[in-house]
Amino acid sequence: MSKQKKYSFGGLLPEKTFAAILILALTFFVNGCDTCNSGSGPGDGEGTLQVYFTALPLNGTTPAVYRIKPDGSGLREIIPNATIYSAPSDNGLIAFIRKEGGEAMLYTSSIEGGNIKFIEKDNPQFSIAYPVLSPDGEKIAFFGGDAGLLVYKLNNFSVEKVSGNFLGGSLPAFSSDGTQLAFFENVTSNEFTVKIVDANLTENTLFSKTFAGNINTKDNEPTVRWAENSKKIVFGFSLDGIDKIAVIEPGIKENIMDFNSELPGAAMPDISNDDELICFSSADGEILARNVEGDPQFSTLTENSDEEKYLHPDWAPKDNYVLVNRYYSSESTVSNTDIMVLKIVKNGSFAITDKSILLSNNAYRAFWKIK
Repeated sequence: MSKQKKYSFGGLLPEKTFAAILILALTFFVNGCDTCNSGSGPGDGEGTLQVYFTALPLNGTTPAVYRIKPDGSGLREIIPNATIYSAPSDNGLIAFIRKEGGEAMLYTSSIEGGNIKFIEKDNPQFSIAYPVLSPDGEKIAFFGGDAGLLVYKLNNFSVEKVSGNFLGGSLPAFSSDGTQLAFFENVTSNEFTVKIVDANLTENTLFSKTFAGNINTKDNEPTVRWAENSKKIVFGFSLDGIDKIAVIEPGIKENIMDFNSELPGAAMPDISNDDELICFSSADGEILARNVEGDPQFSTLTENSDEEKYLHPDWAPKDNYVLVNRYYSSESTVSNTDIMVLKIVKNGSFAITDKSILLSNNAYRAFWKIK
């Protein structure tokens, strides 16, 4: 597996230099005004690929939601005092959590951060945690406490309980077209269930299968990932010490890939939009890619030191970028990471990192969206 050289900001700035500049920029944005712009950059119009993320500025105590282009230009604060757990919807909504008086408050806003609307808050019936907005902007799935997965429907202001055995520490996932909702359920200490329900009629189960093994919730919010066509799901799990990645087209095909002691281990997989490659976090914290079909061939997309770890690989809509979180085991946690973009060149069953671009440090999770 060939290693790729690491660059930052298109290779124009060393990573440490750009990180320092960006920390100062984030601090200015939060302290200076509610919504600031660091410059428009190329392609600010319709159809521009953007990254939306939560970050905490240097010496700050309140996170905010930001938007930036994958080349590092156009950094903009969107929503102060907010944390997101999913991408904006196709109709231009953002769902976010804001802590007020020790309570979690659920809000929505426009994709530009305006038109903020209160939706719900912690209450005696349920709590609000990890809200995930559907791509059609009509539903918000969230963890409601007591192993409950709930869905808030914005069109009629109703809350439905989808599961009473939801796997805590994981995130639900809407299909790309917003019609299906996938999630993990607890069964026993050595079994879990993957379930898909109709997102509009949540009592209708479309797929349910129990697997021997465990979902590693220590990997920081594992989830089911959907293929772009909303027909396949991919997820990682472990059985008897062996990591596995499942690629399932419900009712049609099931492909379970084993990563034994001779292979690099696997977690947090995501499938490319052409369904040809999977990228994942390896046992030693690298981001790797391998082909879905045929004899396994691996490409190394990152090059880490002993302390660097990479998490949450996420293919961009056209497979030309992979979004990742990087953290250092000695000085940060999986909730306080660097957001990076890997510019990818695909060559058949191989993927090569052309360059890596540091977008932000002191960050949490990040998500792609074509604005």
